[in-house]
Amino acid sequence: TGAGALVLLSTTTVTDAVGSISFDNLSTAYDTFYVDYSLHPATDNVRARVHFLNSSGSAVTSSNYAHTAVLMDNLTYFGSNTATQIELCHTNMGNAELEGISGYFYLRNRNYDNSASDQFVTNIIGASNSVNTSGGENHNWYAGYLNNNTEVRGFRFTFASGNIDEGYARLYGVAK
Repeated sequence: TGAGALVLLSTTTVTDAVGSISFDNLSTAYDTFYVDYSLHPATDNVRARVHFLNSSGSAVTSSNYAHTAVLMDNLTYFGSNTATQIELCHTNMGNAELEGISGYFYLRNRNYDNSASDQFVTNIIGASNSVNTSGGENHNWYAGYLNNNTEVRGFRFTFASGNIDEGYARLYGVAK
């Protein structure tokens, strides 16, 4: 359990449809977390996304996210400095059998405290493999953060619309 070791903190498994998967009250004993996930949407033609949870535990849905995603299949980019979420994929995915999204990300700087001496805001960086509505594979790299100095205590997964009807998400602390 040396520096950089992963410590499993929580696993959520979805077998009945839910609107979101949340990890709240992230331990302040860690400043970096590793998350891996596989999610299947109930609704066709949607994107997976992450919202941070503020110090009250409410999802931040204002237009204060900056994010970028790259579709590695053809090196197309998209992003925004005024988004309402962080997108985990570049294209919409399907909800047929074998469609959905799997991936991972690092959540860094969990203990950001909005002080003048703390210049590194909470952010995520990761990769995903999604299957689009035509059954085609899409490999994505993505990153994002909140650009309004919000202190973050957690995050949640959702789809653009509809439920998560199957899947899992695992949260690990990264030892210092």
